[in-house]
Amino acid sequence: TQGWYNLFLEVDPNDDAILYTGGIDLFRSSDTGSSWEQMSDGYTFTVRSDVHVDQHAMTFHPTDSDKALFGNDGGVYYASTLSIAASNGLAISPRNTNYNVLQFYWGGIGQDPANEKMVAGAQDNNSLLLNNATPGINSAEEVNGGDGAYAFIDKDGEYMVVSSQNGNFDYLNYETGAFEYSISGSIGGQFITPATLDSAGNVLYFDGSSADDGVQVLKYNLGAASAEATVIADALLDSGPTAFKTSPTGSLLFIGKFSGKLLKLENPNGKPKIWSDISSPDFLGSISSVELGATNDEIYVTFYNYGVTNIFYTSDGGTSWQNKENNFPDIPVRAIMANPLNVNEVIIGTDLGVWATPNFNDGSPVWSRVQNGMKDVKVSNFDLRTADNTVLATTYGRGMFTGQFTNDASTLGVDQFSINNLIKVYPTVSNGNFMISPNSEVREGNLSVFDINGRNVHSSEVNFDNSLEQPIKLNVSSGMYIVKFTSNELQSTHKIIIE
Repeated sequence: TQGWYNLFLEVDPNDDAILYTGGIDLFRSSDTGSSWEQMSDGYTFTVRSDVHVDQHAMTFHPTDSDKALFGNDGGVYYASTLSIAASNGLAISPRNTNYNVLQFYWGGIGQDPANEKMVAGAQDNNSLLLNNATPGINSAEEVNGGDGAYAFIDKDGEYMVVSSQNGNFDYLNYETGAFEYSISGSIGGQFITPATLDSAGNVLYFDGSSADDGVQVLKYNLGAASAEATVIADALLDSGPTAFKTSPTGSLLFIGKFSGKLLKLENPNGKPKIWSDISSPDFLGSISSVELGATNDEIYVTFYNYGVTNIFYTSDGGTSWQNKENNFPDIPVRAIMANPLNVNEVIIGTDLGVWATPNFNDGSPVWSRVQNGMKDVKVSNFDLRTADNTVLATTYGRGMFTGQFTNDASTLGVDQFSINNLIKVYPTVSNGNFMISPNSEVREGNLSVFDINGRNVHSSEVNFDNSLEQPIKLNVSSGMYIVKFTSNELQSTHKIIIE
């Protein structure tokens, strides 16, 4: 039943009668498929090798086809002797040292800077807790099994919440990650069930939709030993939730839907409940995240689709909306967060890493990649530790990263574009060639070009004495670049697109 997700077929390159297949586990036939023997067991301890479930790939050793590598949801495994694997538990073993590719759906960070505590749910690799995390590779404790999903750390440091597939949420001890009680059991909803935690009111909200019950939200008031459940439904809730956000006091609940609609629920933890649709007519696709600014009227909304506008903002509670995409390419956006110390600086988590703008309040903010150590990987969500403004970026494929907001002037460079406009640049040119000309009394200076990762790809001295234009030739690939020109301690910065 999982052939759509995990399945491979391979033939021994030296013997057509020997076949291999991988589904949940690994199997081998030595008689052209007439009979099969199981080579691994990912669920129970047997004489066979303990290999992670969900097989995706197999590659034979180039000179010895009794050896091979397997790729599965647990990473990379090496088979030293394929022919005896069915009866020898040591024949296949993991090869994952320093190989960090866990696919985290959601993560949370603790509020104590002295103890870097993180919890996250990983695709088919459990929910993992990092206590006293340090920069670099960390070990983690498994605090919940299955396909780890949404995970939260209470902002007051009282408990943690983790979940696995189909809406199975658990309440954990804050200090140790030990299981305290089951909040919901498996509700059979979405495979990865969207949720949010209201730490102020100790309330958990998540999608409780089902074929029998229709579209609904489940609300659990969390106690120290048990949780009390309530169903929330309304005619406006006509498609499944994809994103949730509560206001700081818990008085408002925002629900983003598959249909692209954004709902606001007033008094979600009491009565009367007041529903309203605050969507923009321009919303298309499905909402991936909803975040608030300094007030409940400042709302950031992102979408995870291609071919749509992915970034919107309102400062009046949804009465009017602003398109904030501008130069951001056609890439799904998964998360958004404003710098609380400089609200004009906003970061987004995308399918191509973290991007940011230092001029979000402008009509056309300019976005640039600001990865600085992170790779091109899907960013699932952000979480903020307010004590020191540390941001946790949870990724689907490269683990977790932290960065820190500051109140310094932005260092992204974009806000310097209009300062001391020393030269004109004629961008959007082919083969890395473009022209510059002086825009004032400037006659000479130093020119540098950087790619979007900050690497210097060109430096030269420029003299306009004999010409009012200077051709610049770069040996670079297509993409976006930053041009900086400095003269007499004055600097102008420009962005160009190389086709």
